[in-house]
Amino acid sequence: MLRLEEYIAKRKIEDHLNEFDVEQKVNNIKTSIDYVFEYFNQYLPLEGVENHSPELKRWFVQMYDETGHQVNKTIMKFCGLLKMLTIVSEFDIVEKVGKAR
Repeated sequence: MLRLEEYIAKRKIEDHLNEFDVEQKVNNIKTSIDYVFEYFNQYLPLEGVENHSPELKRWFVQMYDETGHQVNKTIMKFCGLLKMLTIVSEFDIVEKVGKAR
């Protein structure tokens, strides 16, 4: 998985974007902003967190920032192994369990 800077560099190469072309300055700014939105909305979606509380979403993002891993995907893979496991999606319960350890 690419970091934001790496993703932008890759997209610039793919689109042959010349950031030093003064005549294309406005278009390059728009394209660069589009790269950022594309990265967060399409390349790096946190799959499976759409129905969770905002606090839990922030925690998933924080864990990704700290570890570089999408914790929600790791949890989903683990749960696939344990078919009878029920996941509680409320952050306060998740937080209590984390503090109890």
